[in-house]
Amino acid sequence: MKYKFKTKPYSHQLAALEKSWNRETYAYFMEMGTGKTKVLIDNVAMLYDRGKIDGALIISPKGVMDTWYSQELPAHLPNHIENVSVLWQANITKSQSNKLGTLFKTDERLHILVMNVEALSTQKGLSFAQKFLFSHKTLMCIDESTTIKNPKAKRTKNIIALAPRAQYRRILTGSPVTKNPLDLYSQCEFLNEEHLDFTSYYAFRNRYAEMKTLHLSGRSIQVVSHFKNLDELAEQLMLLDLGRNDAGKVSKINSVKVTESFKIERYSHVMHIVSNVEGTFNNKFTKFDTLLSGFPAGTVSGAPKIRAMEIIDELETTRRKVYAGGIGYFSANGDFDTCIALRTAISKKNKFYVQSGAGIVADSKPINEYKETINKAKALLKALE
Repeated sequence: MKYKFKTKPYSHQLAALEKSWNRETYAYFMEMGTGKTKVLIDNVAMLYDRGKIDGALIISPKGVMDTWYSQELPAHLPNHIENVSVLWQANITKSQSNKLGTLFKTDERLHILVMNVEALSTQKGLSFAQKFLFSHKTLMCIDESTTIKNPKAKRTKNIIALAPRAQYRRILTGSPVTKNPLDLYSQCEFLNEEHLDFTSYYAFRNRYAEMKTLHLSGRSIQVVSHFKNLDELAEQLMLLDLGRNDAGKVSKINSVKVTESFKIERYSHVMHIVSNVEGTFNNKFTKFDTLLSGFPAGTVSGAPKIRAMEIIDELETTRRKVYAGGIGYFSANGDFDTCIALRTAISKKNKFYVQSGAGIVADSKPINEYKETINKAKALLKALE
């Protein structure tokens, strides 16, 4: 990642950029005060330097849009990048109209439009944003992305409709869930509807929330009674991000795709939620590099990988040995195929040793995870009968 920073990044900012800069979609879930605006501006500059974009549409709450325009962009956008930056105003004077017009001049500069999210509720704001996206190869960013958490809101619908016109999409927030986990749906839908693999907000809600009907002043409204299945949502999102990151290490830029997500596969004793990540192999790497990029699999280590493995080493009293390792082959023609050594028994001195495990997240219920390990082991035990 060759890039000349205008302001030196902290290690966490650099790590975020290394993971995200060339991805079509990414969520910067970074706490307040950790400098996510700088990360986004550097991301824009990197893509512009490599000819990937010539426009950036930054949508933020009205209270901070001027900070983007007058402070953040001048502070962090590298000096070598010639740009034209314009701050949206609802009342378009002749002077403002002339400024907005500069965004559509044909030249090699980076064109930046900063808009307030409220403007996307209006036809005037929506039409101008559409014109900008049609005119440029654009990175589109939603700052404080919980402003589009309500799928019924006009601005949310308009922004999600605009999203496919942007070549790159980013969301920024320190608190992606402000009220309940359903807040995630529209934010993820803006990035890519495949991320959650639900055809609608209501399908997503039915999976993760139980609703009840309240009758108030002659009208009926539905509210959340309680949530369900949150552990599977957290675990799958973690593993999906790990898979994309691992595949991205040895794939061509922008070739990593989620081809399936949250698909249910049924087996003899358990059901699995399955996602599939694919990428186009980058020939500058070896096949062995490819194996190492995803080993050990995040499904058996957790995230972040290195720290998770350190914790495993500290807490697990016996070695896993072949369990959760890899089994496969490398052939003379360059092909290779591997799988994880799960549902695997070791035979030693007339005894069979069976291991099984489960993914643990903050919302996991210990008894359910224990039952999962038992059910996973049952398939092997049944085969040995």
